[in-house]
Amino acid sequence: MAHRAKSSQVLHDRKVQQIAIRHLRVGHQVLVDLPGHRRPSAIDGYIPDIVVKDKGKITRIIEVETPATVRKDFAKNKVFSQEAKRLKATFLRYVARPKAS
Repeated sequence: MAHRAKSSQVLHDRKVQQIAIRHLRVGHQVLVDLPGHRRPSAIDGYIPDIVVKDKGKITRIIEVETPATVRKDFAKNKVFSQEAKRLKATFLRYVARPKAS
């Protein structure tokens, strides 16, 4: 997990929760790297923010970044992308941005 300022971590966690809920609403099994949720397994030492399963098969590996981390964690994202390709799944990256005032 990237080290973030508290405000960035809240922004990140809110976006992770939002995406997870979207997938739960359509009936997918969702593993989420947040307290109170069933966590995804590590992939080469990295834990993705969200893993989506449909009928027991991983269909998406999702990582959420903040503006402060979007240009970091290249190795982690490469690992997730390669694993998604191996599984014939999709790797998605989202950037959580603060709401415009």
